[in-house]
Amino acid sequence: MEPNSFGRKLGIGLRVASRVVKEHVDAHSQKSAQETAEKDQAVGAVAPTVQAQAAAAPQGMHVQAASRQAAETVRHTTETATRNVRKQAPVVAAKARGVGEGARRFGKAMWGPFAHVSSVLWSEVTGAFFGLFAFYFTQGIFKYHAEYKAGPNHQQFVLDIVLTLVFGYFALSSFYIARRKKKKNHR
Repeated sequence: MEPNSFGRKLGIGLRVASRVVKEHVDAHSQKSAQETAEKDQAVGAVAPTVQAQAAAAPQGMHVQAASRQAAETVRHTTETATRNVRKQAPVVAAKARGVGEGARRFGKAMWGPFAHVSSVLWSEVTGAFFGLFAFYFTQGIFKYHAEYKAGPNHQQFVLDIVLTLVFGYFALSSFYIARRKKKKNHR
């Protein structure tokens, strides 16, 4: 969610809330004025005197004025909060982007060397395993060398030669890749 849209939504929500509060306060003040009038009639005031009218009018006016003042205060507070959120939203968004960039750089700084070393090590270990297989098949070449021409193990001899060459190639290429990775990091 964009910061400006968040501030906009917050401002709209605060304005709606202030209107709802004002409506409730107005409804309550009207209800209070009606209840006061009904009580006066129930008590038996046949004809309210001028003093009773003067006393009732300011009380009802006072409640309405207080409710309007409270509603205006809430509206003013919500508008001020909306303006502040709109002003601070770009700053907060910039800080969030800065934190994200810092986290990315930290991860790169911490993970980068570890990933490089582990990659070189993996290539060297792989090359060593391929070298072990090449050595094993080289032993087979020397074992079946005497029976090379017409012996019963001629196929085994040829297979050992092929596998020695394949695994020897894999071993050398793994070490070559590891060497290239080491040089690449030193540049």
